[in-house]
Amino acid sequence: MQKKILIIFIFLFLINYVCAYNIVSQETEITHNQFDIYKVNERLLITDINENKLDLPIVPSYDLIIKINNQRYSNISYTTELLTINLEPNRSQIDLEIIYLTDYYISKSESLWNINYGSRYIEKIDKITLTLPKDAQTKDLTYISSAKVVNGQMVITLINSNNISVSYSLVSLKKKNYYLLLILLIIPIYFLLKKKKKTKRSEKKEDSLLLGLNENEQKIIKLLLDQKEGLTQKQIALKLFLPKGTVSRNIQKLVDKGYLEIKKYGVSNKIFLGEVFKK
Repeated sequence: MQKKILIIFIFLFLINYVCAYNIVSQETEITHNQFDIYKVNERLLITDINENKLDLPIVPSYDLIIKINNQRYSNISYTTELLTINLEPNRSQIDLEIIYLTDYYISKSESLWNINYGSRYIEKIDKITLTLPKDAQTKDLTYISSAKVVNGQMVITLINSNNISVSYSLVSLKKKNYYLLLILLIIPIYFLLKKKKKTKRSEKKEDSLLLGLNENEQKIIKLLLDQKEGLTQKQIALKLFLPKGTVSRNIQKLVDKGYLEIKKYGVSNKIFLGEVFKK
């Protein structure tokens, strides 16, 4: 009898230890941002918290924002797979928001884009709202609770679902391009000549800034001149067919000289032109 009681006690203790919190509801908004990236807002109601730390699964993402009870919260750390939130003592319940940008849920097959999202926290999501890109067209939405068009974007809603899976194509914008071409033809010739002169002055300035740099440093600068959104070190190495070590050393030299700057994007870094080119 005593052995049975002891076994039950150990079993209950283990359950309590493993289940340090209980997620009772989730609402999710997924919105097309730009460059085939989606902004995801996962709102969770978490109860029965009996630890000062929450470990939650997460997908590869960047620009991660955490809010607790509608207030931005910064006492966190994360990798490509795990988000750790350090809580203040005596918090038994919180309204948690996880906001991030990602392309993790998106894939493409021929001319069709596919977005597949499923919760990693709860069996059924109370509400999922998906906003597709402008001019997106879908074929089969029979399982959707509601769908409407807002400012040229289709907004799809599901209630009490465990995932959302939508395929869509993008409408050709050739007519809009014709109007753009007409506008370009009307632009005065003198304005084009003025732009050419300005470009020549800019090229002269860039050429003078490259003086004194070695061949690989010049290659990196010229590549980034056309990449306003920045590049990772790995992307630079692939595009220039240079060893990673060579790229790393030359980037560091250029950072020290003020030619480049490094910015944090999620779990990786991006390289941009530095202050020298902004003057």
